[in-house]
Amino acid sequence: MADSSCQARRAAVCTLKFVMQHVSKKGHEGFVAHLKAALAYSCAGLHAVFSGELAFRMLVFEAMLLLALALWLAKTWTSFVLLLLATVLPLLIELLNSAIEATCDRISLEWHPLVKKAKDAGSAAQFTAQLLLLIVWLSYFCFAA
Repeated sequence: MADSSCQARRAAVCTLKFVMQHVSKKGHEGFVAHLKAALAYSCAGLHAVFSGELAFRMLVFEAMLLLALALWLAKTWTSFVLLLLATVLPLLIELLNSAIEATCDRISLEWHPLVKKAKDAGSAAQFTAQLLLLIVWLSYFCFAA
């Protein structure tokens, strides 16, 4: 047991040293430039999905309503965060699902069983996230009141 905890500490120290060396090589300017580029790519991705996917726009509308309701109903920080996480999860899943669909469509527009499997899995992930959203919100109304 002590050996594995010692190995974990060594791995953490090595990782920290690697990160510090990488940041110091590129300097502060490289780090800021990387953050700016990452933010620009993220905004472009959000814009592309929002403008091109009706499902995402519907989920954003749903999330805005539920967020307002969570701000009004939540009595504790913990309950607010739980409602928030359950509300935001379908948005994240839809972003990933859109990425999967775009990638599959880029490869080929012809029907293929693996493409169908990938798209169906993304749809199933979204269904599961919506089911979790429903369970969390219903349980909040049933047990937190």
